[in-house]
Parts: sequence; structure tokens; C-alpha cells
Amino acid sequence: MNIIILGNGFDLAHGLETKYSNFLDYCKYYQPENNISEYNKINDEFNNITTNNLWIKIFNAIKSDSDNWIDLEIQIYKVLVLFSYYCSINELSVDIIKSVNFLHNQLHEILIQTIKDSKWDFIHFHDGKYNDKFIINDINKMSSILYNELRTFIKCFELYCFFVINKQIDNIAKGNNYKLNLPIFNVINKNHSNSTYIINFNYTSTFNSLYHNQLFSEVRHDIKYSFIHGKINDNLPIDFNKKVINSNQIILGTQNFDRKSIDKNFPMAINQFQKYNQRHKYRTVDEYQKLLSSLKMSNKNDHRIHVVGHSLEKSDHGILKNIFKANNYSKIIIYYYNENSHQKYLDNITEILGEEDVDMRVIFTDLKDKQYGFLIPNDIKHI
Repeated sequence: MNIIILGNGFDLAHGLETKYSNFLDYCKYYQPENNISEYNKINDEFNNITTNNLWIKIFNAIKSDSDNWIDLEIQIYKVLVLFSYYCSINELSVDIIKSVNFLHNQLHEILIQTIKDSKWDFIHFHDGKYNDKFIINDINKMSSILYNELRTFIKCFELYCFFVINKQIDNIAKGNNYKLNLPIFNVINKNHSNSTYIINFNYTSTFNSLYHNQLFSEVRHDIKYSFIHGKINDNLPIDFNKKVINSNQIILGTQNFDRKSIDKNFPMAINQFQKYNQRHKYRTVDEYQKLLSSLKMSNKNDHRIHVVGHSLEKSDHGILKNIFKANNYSKIIIYYYNENSHQKYLDNITEILGEEDVDMRVIFTDLKDKQYGFLIPNDIKHI
């Protein structure tokens, strides 16, 4: 069995503007006269969100040295820490207080202005004035507002992916510089494996659009796709016009909270921000669960797990560990794009599996190695 795990690095390797900084810059400099689409309703909605969404304001206010999606998830967590602080000032740990202090100055003006404009009746100011001396009296209401604003942010990002990123993918398809290195799949095929799973942590269909036909021509069997964090709605303009409810099933949130330690005093109301909760809420785990069942029932040693462009960072450790540990016979090939990423991937996979398992099961390969890489230039013949 071939299992291919895709992260945002796969999209970036093709030149797609899928960093969260790409999206935020697009929103920041968006001009209504340069419409994102040919649909007036969508253009109006996009402009309204980029102007008024609380999370866009927050993300633009928080300056980060990196622009990986994992860093956006960390910022969401820190904002939740801040709001939890305003709900229970005397109950949070020293480490959390440090996070609050880091954020407070950057977000203070945004929060005060938002509270003032929204006239939230569950915010109590100690002296009746709009300053930093306030407390949140109803965390359920606050959590609901923050979560709805996050879903609106995600809707905006989905529009960006549909109308901007999909166009970029179409352009790449007309003259793609890369092709799959098919011999790495031949090893599996000759051992009579009869299934291929694509576990896609991206929201885009880059692999499907560029490589599905090439891979199918080699393996000659059904290729199963799992968009573990949801995918861009292929019918987005139609559903948007019809105001279809719950058409957006994209997952964006935090890692699981450590309620036995640092997060033990977090209000339960903010659990909905965990990616774990969202995966089950929006039913993006169905194919993933089938894969785990297949791996656990199999005693074959011909399974190969190809990790392409996924940073193996902590927020996805749970779901990755389930795949890696479901069958201890499986080999894991991690494709890196430079030496810095090589070291980072080694550190992260070791945290997931431990040194012994890494020594026995994991292989590291340059993503574009001419012989063993996942992608090779179109002008190179298969070896």
C-alpha cells in the first residue's frame, strides 16, 4: 500500500501562493475595483470580510518572523489564552501570563475598538471607561463570537483559494516543470499492493489536478483521497449564490489543549477551536478512519508512507502518530527540500515515534533527488 501525506510544502514547491502571509497580503492590499471574481455578490462579501473581520485584524497586528500555517495556529491559541485571561485572571499559569503579556500591547487597541463598536454587553469595564481594565463575564458568548469570526475568516480564505490559487494551479498544469518519480511507486506495485491513499492536509487539489492521471496510469487501481482538514468547495460560486448552509468544511484551529497541565483552566467553551473537534464536527475524518482500519488489519510489510511537504509539527502529531503507528511494518519516507528542513523533520518525527522507531523505519530523501525524490524535472528520464 502507498500512503502519501501532503502538506503545504508540496504546494509551495510548485510556486503556489498558499502561505498565510500571501493571503493576508492579498486581503491587506485588495482593492474593490480589482474584483476577485466575476460575481458581484462574492466581490462584495470578500471586500466586507477583508475590511471588518476580527481575525484578519488580529493576524495583521501580530508580527511573526515566519509565515507557515502552523504559526497561524499558534497565534489563534495565544489569542484564546488572552481571552481566557480576561475571564479568569487569577487562575492561569505563569507561562500563560507571559503569553498574555506578549500579545496584550499588540492586540489592545483592536480589542478595545471592537468591543466599543460591537457594544458587547458581557464585557465589564472596571471604571466604566474603555481601557485595559475589563473582564469577560460570559465566555460562552465570547467564544461563539470568536468562532463565528474565524469561520468567516475561513470563508474569505476559501474564496481566495478558489479564485486565485485554482487559477495558479490551472496555469501550472499547462506547463508543469515536474512529474512524479514513478519508480518509487513501482516498488510497491510489484509486491501486489492494491490501494493508494492520499492524505492531504492542504485545502487545495494540487495533487489531483497535476498528478492523479500519471499516478493512476502506473498503479492501475483506485486512488483514495482524504482531505483531512477539508477542501475548497468545487461548487463554491453556485452554493454561495444559493446561500447553502455549511458548504464550508475547512478546518483551521489549534492543537489539542493540555488540560492536565498548562491549559487546565481553559474554559470548555473554546474546545471548538481545536482541530480535533472540527475534524469530527465537519466529518473530514471518514477516509482517514478507513485507512487506519486497513493498516491495523494488515500484517504485510510492503506499506510505504511518503511524507511530502508536511512539517510534522505538533498540532498534527496526534493524527500523524495514528497513521505511523497503525502498522509497525510500514516504511516512512520523508522528503525534505533543504538541510534546514531535513533537521527540523528529523526532530519532529523523533518526537512522534522515538529514536528506535526512527532508526528502524524512517528514510530521508531530497524532495527532488533525481533517483529517489518524489518529484523530478520533466526533462529527466525515470531511472
